[in-house]
Parts: sequence; C-alpha cells; structure tokens
Amino acid sequence: MPKLSEKAQDARRARILDAAERCFARAGFQGATMQAICREVGVSAGAVYVYFRSKEELIEGLSRRDRAEVREEFARAAIGHDLVEGLASVLRAAVLDKPRDKVRLLIEMGAEAGRNPAIARTIGECDADIRGALEDILADAARRGQIAPAMPVPDVATLLIVTVDGLFFRSVTDASFDAASLAPHVLRM
Repeated sequence: MPKLSEKAQDARRARILDAAERCFARAGFQGATMQAICREVGVSAGAVYVYFRSKEELIEGLSRRDRAEVREEFARAAIGHDLVEGLASVLRAAVLDKPRDKVRLLIEMGAEAGRNPAIARTIGECDADIRGALEDILADAARRGQIAPAMPVPDVATLLIVTVDGLFFRSVTDASFDAASLAPHVLRM
C-alpha cells in the first residue's frame, strides 16, 4: 500500500477531526463512539487509529486546532494599534461568530474535564496557552500606555477569559441570549 504524502496525511487528520467534532457535538463525549467517528469520516478504524488512538486524543487534536486559531486572532490583534478593536476582533472570531454546535462542544469538553484527567490536562494546557497570549497582549498595551489596569495583568486576563466562558455557557443554555449585545460592554470592562 502506498504511503500517503504529508499533505494527504494532514488532510486526512483534518477530516478525522472535523468528523469527531460533529460526532461529539451531536452525541457528546460519552455518547460519541470511535465507530461513529469512523463512519462519519468514511474511513476504517485502522485509518483513524493511525492518527488518534482514543477519543481523548481526538479532543486533544481539536483543542490544538482551536488554540492555533485563537493564537492567530491574538497575533492579528497584537499587530494593530488599537487594543480594543483588536480584542473586539478576537471576541467576534472566538465567541460571537462561533457556531452554536462548536460552542456546545466546548462546554461539553469543559464538563468532561471534570471527570477525565486526560481531558482536564488538555483543557488546562489550552487555557494556560491562551491566557498567556492574552497576558502578553495586555502587558504590551500597558507598556505602551493604551491601558492602565487597576489590577495585575494576569488577573485582567483571567477575568476576560472567565467572562468569555460565561458568554459561551449562556449562549448554549439560553436561546434568547444575545452575546453580541454585550460585546461592547465586555470590551469596555
């Protein structure tokens, strides 16, 4: 059997992650099975297990992909001269424009982290990385005089992340909730 090129392997890995994301969003972490994920992507179990040995590794892959996307948004925000506009862009991309199924999956991953040490480690690493990137942006803005935080920058970053977590939760549990209407207030905060 011919070996897949690196580009083909990356494409297959991405298709598997997309299928896993759909299955997890539809059935939850506990309800989704590796067999269902294989059916969803249209490959054999062996093909999936080459890339991901477990559902925990699939969550890790999804987390890495999401983390990379958020880091790209932060990098764009850091380049600009207007911190609030940069953070508004991150808020739009990372929260407001995120499909409801994806937000539901993020909530599901958080709940599973409370039961599963492997998922807790993955979520913790992702959170620490994103919080660190946000701290860097805020510290740089403070050095340039764009902001004058009344508390330590790490605390500001944590409060912003907790606020986003709350927006995620509320948008999944309350169909009438309009996160976009609160975005300007979050940014003023």
